[in-house]
Amino acid sequence: MKKEELIIKLLVEDLKFHQMTIALKPLKLSHDHALDIVSIVARLMISSKSPSDDWLNIYTSYMNRADECHFWNDMALSTMAQACYNELREV
Repeated sequence: MKKEELIIKLLVEDLKFHQMTIALKPLKLSHDHALDIVSIVARLMISSKSPSDDWLNIYTSYMNRADECHFWNDMALSTMAQACYNELREV
């Protein structure tokens, strides 16, 4: 698997996690777990030790919009993950 494919798969999984998190909010349910996929993606994409604020803002904005896709629709999530990846690459 190429690095870009791996990153996009990781982004899809993080989007799925965020969909679940967003869906739980109206039910007033919470969780104490985080996948921290952002750290893995950052290590794969960035050579420096920590991502810039711009990079993190882009990542976070996509995760906060995960509910724009139908719940766990892999095709839609892959499209969103690809767009996220493309923007992150530009930073």
